[in-house]
Amino acid sequence: MASGSGIDADAQSQRDGQPQRGRSRREAAAQRLCRHNPDKGNCAKCHLDAPGPGGRPAQFADFSFIALGVPRNPEIPANRDPKYFDLGLCGPYRSDLAKETGFCGMFKSPTLRNVATRSVFFHNGRFHKLEDVLRFYVERDTKPGK
Repeated sequence: MASGSGIDADAQSQRDGQPQRGRSRREAAAQRLCRHNPDKGNCAKCHLDAPGPGGRPAQFADFSFIALGVPRNPEIPANRDPKYFDLGLCGPYRSDLAKETGFCGMFKSPTLRNVATRSVFFHNGRFHKLEDVLRFYVERDTKPGK
């Protein structure tokens, strides 16, 4: 990767034990987690790791919407109804894009900044551990029924 990228900054952080400007140790650790299986995870595709304009710290997000197929969260009461579906941009809580079926199931891709400090993940809070999130990304195509 080109010099100055988040990956190079992470390598420098590993060498000298200090996070690079604008990056915490936890952000560096989260970025290393994403590289464990780059063919499946590919975190940087949606969570951009390149520095911003003027060398600003990376946003770790592209601010787009994506459909990942995250499983239902049984902790959400509405999910007990098998007829209920959270269609993201298509509803049920918004109707302006309901007829734009290409957007159904899409949710905003969040930043990975401070990801290691979170206790809930994805739009519905389905996972509570970062390890489970990474497992979901790795297995969703090979074990979709899981």
